[in-house]
Formats: sequence, C-alpha cells, structure tokens
Amino acid sequence: MNSYAYYSFLSGIGWKIMDLMPPFIRYVVFKIFLKKTGRHFYVDYGSYLRNMNKISFGNGVFINRRCSFFASYHIPNAEIILGDNVVVGPGVTFFGAGHDYKSLSLPDTAKTITVGNNVWIGGGTTILPGVTIGEGAVVGASSVVSKDVEPYTVVAGNPARMINKRVLSSLKNT
Repeated sequence: MNSYAYYSFLSGIGWKIMDLMPPFIRYVVFKIFLKKTGRHFYVDYGSYLRNMNKISFGNGVFINRRCSFFASYHIPNAEIILGDNVVVGPGVTFFGAGHDYKSLSLPDTAKTITVGNNVWIGGGTTILPGVTIGEGAVVGASSVVSKDVEPYTVVAGNPARMINKRVLSSLKNT
C-alpha cells in the first residue's frame, strides 16, 4: 500500500474525531494547523480541509457544514485564501488542485484561489483553481466558478456569469 493510502486513512479518522470535538477545541486545532487565521472564524461540522498549511482565513469567516477545501500538496505556491467577513454556504467545494488532462499520466496542477473581503458564496457552489472572487461579490447557490469574479457583482450558473451588480443599501443590519 502506498503512503497516500495511509495518509487518507489517518486523515479520515482525524476528521471523524474533529467532528466529535466541541467548538472551542476545534477552533484551537484550526488556529494551529491553518496557514493563517484571523479573529472570530468558524468551520462547521462535517467540513474537510486538505493540506491546511496552505489555507488562510481572515477575520469573521464563517464556513458552513460539509464544505471541502482541496489545496495542493505538491505545488509549492498554490493556496486557498479567504479574506475578512467571508460567508460560505453549506456544501461548497474549493478545488485549488487538480490534474493536467493533456497528459495520460495526469500530473498534478494547482493554482491559488483568492476570495476577497465581504463575499458570500451560496451553498453547493464549486470554485475551481486560479479563481479570484473580488471584494463584495455574491456567488449564487450551485454555481461553478471557473473564471474571476469582479468586485461587487452577483454571479450564478454553470459556468458562473454576472447577473447583476451588487448595490448595497445605506441601511445597516436590515
């Protein structure tokens, strides 16, 4: 059996244990293993973060249930970076790594995914390698984001396309 199989097995056990831990212990574990963390972030139960040392969260980040983050192990500078006040709906997947389909050996590929401040990503969305989601953007549920998203736009669909500009209300907390 190869070393990846052992890693996958042990990682699976580790995530099952994490799902049994109370939130304050999970918070400490994430603070230790994530590359960078801001204040007041939360990763809900059932989520999975592969290669946590290449994942960064800003202040006020909320990751809903069953989200998955796949950062590259093999590509040195490819990371997943979430800015401040990012809200991620349930079941969102960040694919920072993949394979080059142009070769039968399917060599590893990866690019950094960057999510700006004050972004909302709707549930069931897939974010592909190399995407930058601009500040204040909204991504509609079940979208597939394969290209950069401009700041303060609303995108949706497969592939995600701009459907509107995000116009903010002058009222706070309404």
